[in-house]
Parts: sequence; C-alpha cells; structure tokens
Amino acid sequence: MRNDKLTKNYILGAILRRRHGSLLQWQPPEIFEGVGPSFPNVFNEFNAYVQAAIETSRETMAEATLDELLAAYDHAGFPRTEAAQLRETILDGEESKLRQSEPAWFAGGFNVVGREADYKYWLIMKNWSLYEAVALSIGFEPAGDILEDNLGKGCQSQVVDFYQKRLTLLQDNFDWDEGSPSDKRPSIEVAQWMVKVDLEIPAKLREHVTYLSKTPDKQSNSKSKVRESIDPRERKTMLRLIIGLAKGGYSYDEKAARSSVPKEIANDLDLEGINLEQDTIRKYLREGAELLKNDLSQCPDTQAKKG
Repeated sequence: MRNDKLTKNYILGAILRRRHGSLLQWQPPEIFEGVGPSFPNVFNEFNAYVQAAIETSRETMAEATLDELLAAYDHAGFPRTEAAQLRETILDGEESKLRQSEPAWFAGGFNVVGREADYKYWLIMKNWSLYEAVALSIGFEPAGDILEDNLGKGCQSQVVDFYQKRLTLLQDNFDWDEGSPSDKRPSIEVAQWMVKVDLEIPAKLREHVTYLSKTPDKQSNSKSKVRESIDPRERKTMLRLIIGLAKGGYSYDEKAARSSVPKEIANDLDLEGINLEQDTIRKYLREGAELLKNDLSQCPDTQAKKG
C-alpha cells in the first residue's frame, strides 16, 4: 500500500530542489559593526523575493493530487509532459533573473560574519599584494579583486566608493602595480604605516601590529652585526660586482633620473625565492655607481684623456 502523503512530499521536495537549488538554503549575511559603511538591511529585499518564489512553487504544486503530479513529473522532479516541460522552462527563466539580482556578499558592508581576516596568519606572510593589503586594512579575508569577481552583482554605491578610495590610497603610498598579484610589498611595513598614519583599520589588526612592533627582531640585529663586520675592501668588490651585473645584464643607466631596473631585479630574485626590497637594490646600485665613478676618475687612461 503506497503512502500518498509521503510520496507526494518526496516528489514536491525533488521539484523544489531542482528548481531552486542553493536558494533553498540562502540566508542574508550577518553584518557587524566595523570599518567602512554598513547597510545591514540591504539583503532583505532579495531574501523576500527568494522566499516568495519558493513559497509560490510549493503552494502551486501542493494543490495538485499525487496522481496529477505523477502524470507530470517523475520521482526526481523532472517533467514528463510537454506542458510540464514548458512550465519548467518559463520558471527556469524567472529563477535565472532572480539569481542575477543576488547582491554581492559585501553589498551591505565588508564586516560579514564568516569572512573576518585571519591576521595571525597574514602577518606571518612576508609580503602582501595590493588587494591583500586593502582587504586586511578593512577587515575581511583577502580574495583577489573582489569588484572583478562580483562583476554585475548589486551593491550599495557607498560601499564600492569606500573600497576604491582605500585601494587608491594604498596604491599611491606604496607604488603598487594594480592588477599584478606578483607585485608585493613587505607586510609589516604596510601594516606599520597603517598604524602610523592612523588609518581606520580593525582593532585586531592594530593590536597585532603594535605587538609585533614592540617585539625585538633578533634576526635583524644579527644581520646588522654581520653587515658591520664585512671588510671594506670586500664591500667595494661586492658593489663593483653588483653594478657590473646591473649594467651588463639589465642595461642599467646610473645617470637616468628613473629606472625600472631595480624592479626587474627584484622580480627576477623573487622567482628564485629570494626576497629583496626595491629600495635596498636601488641603494646598492647607487653606491656601486658612485664607486664606479670614483674608479674611472682615478684610472690613468681617464686622467690622460682629461689632460
């Protein structure tokens, strides 16, 4: 003996799952107070549309008898007849429009439960990309260029404006190459700058940076002692080697006002797993160029030409 109610509920559930999929479990993100603008009610309208669509489906099919449902649909919720297929095609179009109107996850603000940044992890990282720095400065877990990834989804304009301003600010102060995931800056330097200029950042990030800034860097002190112990003659040889490789391998022009060579060298070193800041490379190139200038001025051939 068949259990009509149980069978009918099973078929109705299969049709709802096929029609609405993940929207059956959709919930408005929970927004908390933090950095940037906040609009906690921005998802309410979309949620109302979702619930209305699901309820309409449920009520319409509930009016049919089990025999009517079995005649139109199989047990997996797929249509058997042309009429049922046409009805599902129309509903699929409506469902597609509904999904396209779903707001971006940050539509009401970036402080969403479940997306909080893990600062303990990110401050262990040596370097940050521009998009990583922007995300961490606001408080959410980095995920590349969020505006590109959520292209076409609804969002409050004030939220987008805040993100763009923060991105422009960080890009300007650290001369990042926007859109290049390989162009990175030392994480602690960026984080300390945020604290120094009193940028609006999450309290947890400020606490972590303050703690790290007070912790003595034993490795740094050790490196300083090693640097001080280098023989001056060896240092000059090292500088001659650096400037020679830069001029021969990268066509470095020490007389140019600006040069892309330090960045090229930093990128090549990064590919070999060697992290060296552009400012450090630029410093040694300047010192090597000055040493080379002095060498040439003391060269007998140069003196003879001057005479």
